[in-house]
Amino acid sequence: MNRNAVLLVVSLSLVVVVPFSRADDPTAKPPEEAKKALAELDKDLKALDAKARKEKAERMEKTVKQLQELQDSYTKKLDEAVAIRDEIKRLKEELLHLSVGGKVLDNPGSLTAYRGKNNEAFYFKVTGTITGSVYGSEVYTDDSNLATAAVHAGALKDGETGIVKVTIVEGQTTYTASTENGVTSSGYGQWHGSYTVEAVKVEKK
Repeated sequence: MNRNAVLLVVSLSLVVVVPFSRADDPTAKPPEEAKKALAELDKDLKALDAKARKEKAERMEKTVKQLQELQDSYTKKLDEAVAIRDEIKRLKEELLHLSVGGKVLDNPGSLTAYRGKNNEAFYFKVTGTITGSVYGSEVYTDDSNLATAAVHAGALKDGETGIVKVTIVEGQTTYTASTENGVTSSGYGQWHGSYTVEAVKVEKK
């Protein structure tokens, strides 16, 4: 045996066979003590999670109750405020009616039906508008649209509802055109009847 062969035999005799550790064994399972510990951890975590959900639900229910009570209190106040507002509106309307003797009529459109009742005053509840035919300035032909004439005369604003005083006057020989408060009236010649219109103000006592 030569020198190289001897060295090879010696080297092979020194090789140590190391068995696979259990950590590398895919079929290895934790011991019973570890399984028990893990099972207890899982049980505790589930218990903690259930307790947290219960406490969260109880806290949310408490807040919902508080908010409902708060909502009820605000709703009650709102209802009371609306009721007071309605009473104020009702009293203001009654006050207006009292200020004009309680005779407030609906808007007739034009005043031709009142022709001949010269110097008599009438009170109408009108909503102002800028669309409608108007003839004259300060004194209007009795076929002029009352709601538009009221805006032209400054008694009401466009879209405003209020009570106006209309005084019937005799027919004029001529009516002057003008532009006032966003309304342009037309001029006209002689006409059979006329009226004036003004705002009704409640006297403060």
